[in-house]
Amino acid sequence: MDPEYFEELLRYKEAVEQVMDEEMVRVVAERKDDVADIPLEQVIGDDFSFDEIKAEMDKIELDDEE
Repeated sequence: MDPEYFEELLRYKEAVEQVMDEEMVRVVAERKDDVADIPLEQVIGDDFSFDEIKAEMDKIELDDEE
């Protein structure tokens, strides 16, 4: 195994992730004033109900509660 090869792959991976992050920031900034007109039920589908999501959220321990 060639460690230099894997280091080069890691640099490519980091570069791609940085470009993706920058693109997501650009898209979010572009859409920040758009109206969200899709109901939550349509976004998450029939797999979850609001009550199920709320119950799962209540189970999660938040760091600031410690």
